[in-house]
Amino acid sequence: MLEITHYDRLSVAKFGGTSVASVDAMFACAHIITSDPSIKLVVVSAQSGMTDLLTELTLSDDLQQAHAVILKITQRQTDFINGCSLEFLKPKLNSIIDRWLEQFQTLVNNSDFPVSDTLRHRLLAQGEYLSSELIGEVLTHSQIKNCVVDASQLIKVHKLGEVGVKPDLNRISFACRAYLSKLSHDSITVTQGFIGSDVNTQEFLTLGRGGSDFSAALLAEAVKADELQLWTDVEGIFTADPRVVKSAQLLETVSFNQANRMARFGAKVVHPDTIAPVMRNNIPVLIAATKYPNGNRTWVKQYDTQDKTDNRALSITRRKSQALITVEVGSVAERIDPDSILKKLSNTQLYSDWLTYTDNVLNVIVNQPVLNNANAVVAEIEHELADLGAVNVETDLSLISIIGDGFCNNHLLIQKLLAYLADYPVRNLMIGTSDHLINWLIPAEFEETMIIDVHRLLFEDKTLNNAAADYDLSVAS
Repeated sequence: MLEITHYDRLSVAKFGGTSVASVDAMFACAHIITSDPSIKLVVVSAQSGMTDLLTELTLSDDLQQAHAVILKITQRQTDFINGCSLEFLKPKLNSIIDRWLEQFQTLVNNSDFPVSDTLRHRLLAQGEYLSSELIGEVLTHSQIKNCVVDASQLIKVHKLGEVGVKPDLNRISFACRAYLSKLSHDSITVTQGFIGSDVNTQEFLTLGRGGSDFSAALLAEAVKADELQLWTDVEGIFTADPRVVKSAQLLETVSFNQANRMARFGAKVVHPDTIAPVMRNNIPVLIAATKYPNGNRTWVKQYDTQDKTDNRALSITRRKSQALITVEVGSVAERIDPDSILKKLSNTQLYSDWLTYTDNVLNVIVNQPVLNNANAVVAEIEHELADLGAVNVETDLSLISIIGDGFCNNHLLIQKLLAYLADYPVRNLMIGTSDHLINWLIPAEFEETMIIDVHRLLFEDKTLNNAAADYDLSVAS
């Protein structure tokens, strides 16, 4: 078995879309890498906004529509070059972009529209390939020896139909040893996030939106990294989205379990699949802002017993663009079998990780993007469930969650929260099934007002703090 070259300390650093959105941002990445000799493997995302344009292209009905999107992508790269203040570097970066655009246009011109699923994955991944080549050139200019490796040779997965992919950990580990074992101590490996390939067919696959974090975590696990660094545009994890709640407070440390819940229920700082690989191997995760490398930051790690703080809410999160599917049978006497209904729903290619169930009503929450053609989807669901009951679909909802440890045992808090929610058209509420999570669905128009008010209730209401002496609302200052 090939072995990774031994390092005293090995860190994997992932740089997100804003970190590679401009030449200046890429030089900030280079500075971070230079300042930390432990960083030997770098994972990059596509430039911010690029995957949105590529997604638009994959939805084109014909070549003419696709070319209109290519014009937008070309203009974006022109702006990227124009933003470079180093004149002597522009020709090298231009050469990379021109070569990429030529290959990209050839790929599109040889495509049939609408594009096949296989081609869709290949088109969506092109942003990461461009980012890796560009940052490789910036690192070279910064006197950082580097080598760009194709992530499809490293990340080996099994395709699971519409619900995503399952990583093959043994194959990933072997591939990393095969491709990374001969690197010298003074070289940085650059690879792409979001990209993998099918173990059996070698088919090119992408890992879903936000998949660069997942890629980085899988690679950190495979090379037995001492640390995973996620560099983004946000200075760590806060008690709420600081772009919505100006008074949001930094959480200096959260546990793997807490971060996993936050990610699952909408926190954008960490991708939901990221935590499992690092948790399996107890790899600490640093979350920090590329723009402020010495600023605020959050560590995600396994809590030691003496470090764990119970009985507090940690964060308010939101999942936007949710839809609520309600299935109701004719009478209470008729019981719904959730398994049979979920099996029928799977025929419509809908996926849900959250539902509530009573004797005659089943509520299923799904991400609204799968309901873009809502009327057709509803018709298909109603056809599937016609023999069971009435179906109703509501869209444009947001799932708001409070996440923490033990805070549901604070009856004063729950009482105040319910009194507050009574003034809003809450569509679904889950409370009391655990002591660390409360969720409710609300029309999207109320979400920001509600998050600000609930944050004030949880973290800024001194009366509530004083009234519940055993309820620790403190967070890192």
